[in-house]
Amino acid sequence: MINYAIVGCGRVSSYHANAIVQDENSRLVACCEVKTDQLKQFSRTYNCKPYTDINEMLNNENIDVVIIATGNSSHLKLIDIAAKHKKHILCEKPLALTKDDCVKAINLCKENNVKLYEVKQNRFNKPVAKLKNIFDDGKLGKLVLGNSTIRWFRDQDYYDKNEWHGKRNTDGGMLYTQAIHDIDLLLWFMGNVRSVQSNMATLLHNIETEDVATAILEFENGALGVIEATTCTYPKDTEGSLTIIGDKGTVKIGGISMNKVDIWQVKDDNTDTSELNTYPENVYGFGHKDLISCLTNSLIENKDSSFLVDGKQALKSVEVIEAIIKSAETGQKVYIQKT
Repeated sequence: MINYAIVGCGRVSSYHANAIVQDENSRLVACCEVKTDQLKQFSRTYNCKPYTDINEMLNNENIDVVIIATGNSSHLKLIDIAAKHKKHILCEKPLALTKDDCVKAINLCKENNVKLYEVKQNRFNKPVAKLKNIFDDGKLGKLVLGNSTIRWFRDQDYYDKNEWHGKRNTDGGMLYTQAIHDIDLLLWFMGNVRSVQSNMATLLHNIETEDVATAILEFENGALGVIEATTCTYPKDTEGSLTIIGDKGTVKIGGISMNKVDIWQVKDDNTDTSELNTYPENVYGFGHKDLISCLTNSLIENKDSSFLVDGKQALKSVEVIEAIIKSAETGQKVYIQKT
């Protein structure tokens, strides 16, 4: 049995809690939140012990994994605390808002001999998982082009009701908070990025950060890529898609969050794609249950899974986002150094 604690009892935390209680080898033992009303409700709903102080919780409870589900800029501080208490960590995206802070988080966990993972539940989407299987078998052949499209909608109220949303130092921006899932999958299939050329703008929201961005990527393997992302898609989330093109196959996984097959044309492949489509109510999807199950089994068996995003993989997405922002600000192509 793997014992979990959740830090941060906001909207996303319920997806983790529901996933934990559905897994027979996982148990939610505690939660931590500074907003007492939110804390009490969460504790009652999921029958776990409430705390307002993370150190007190980690000292008092038998916890194997801490899930960090707080605002983006708080992640490194909480990783530091959990790692020094010798707890494994599953951190909501982004791992941190800078490459340097990601490296600090990775080193903290390495020094304290604990595992560090980032929440990227879309890796477990049925069409994504199937694509990964045939991709690893080489069925798509030589990679040519990868495309990530995020056409979502966030109104001004979304940014106003949480003081950290839409600010560069606390939120990071749309690329960190929304598009990072899609960027992770693009890199998972296409590999490391060599260079980025991008543009960004803030067109419809009263915020510090971007609400629309485009980027052209050059991968180390010679293939090219495109990222298109916005939170201005009126009147609702309409597309979160991934397209991978190779010389032996073309696959586009679409829906609102890479949850259904739009194109699946692969040489010598007889996949029944109708069995892969899912229809979630929102962009959070159905992947949290499989993510928690995978993590729990990985810890029990002491065996890593390629579907789990460790600290080094999480760092790669942040490196690309930093490069997109820098290119947009300078008007220059940005090269990413190998790490």
